[in-house]
Amino acid sequence: MEAGTTIIREEIGRGTRGGPYVYVVDGEELVHISDYAIRRVQDEYWGVVEYEVPVGRVAGKVLYCFDFSRSGWAFLRKCKIEDFEGGYPNPDKCRYGLLKEYIHELRGLKFRVRDRELLSLIEQFKQIFVPMIQEVKRYEGEKGFEIRFGGHQVRLWEAFENPEVHYFHVHEPTG
Repeated sequence: MEAGTTIIREEIGRGTRGGPYVYVVDGEELVHISDYAIRRVQDEYWGVVEYEVPVGRVAGKVLYCFDFSRSGWAFLRKCKIEDFEGGYPNPDKCRYGLLKEYIHELRGLKFRVRDRELLSLIEQFKQIFVPMIQEVKRYEGEKGFEIRFGGHQVRLWEAFENPEVHYFHVHEPTG
């Protein structure tokens, strides 16, 4: 490791059952940590990626770590580059809580996405899926019933509960 760099680790391959996925707030964008790294090493067996990041590239910027439990709970850590130890955010130095409790902090931020197909899917989510959810909720209210979700439908339930939180669940690192 070079002087003035920090290692940041992510557990990949499990989507929204893994993490932390680390993003840097750059203007109004959430930029994946890989965009700042000078070196990337992936352990194929364990599904861990190490990014070597020059501290100066992200000094003074907010880092958000999206972290997901194996049971599907979504958490958010707010850190600085100096708060990382052993590749992970030090829990004593970062603010930590459920994503839905801190979603207000992410308002106005958008993931930097370069893949056109993913951008198209995000637009479909906003323009088609969210209005569809609103229509179903209106119909529930009019007819006096409630849709329930169980088992592997956690992400769909989250979309019905709060599409804004769901937006931050459906993205994977773009690095």
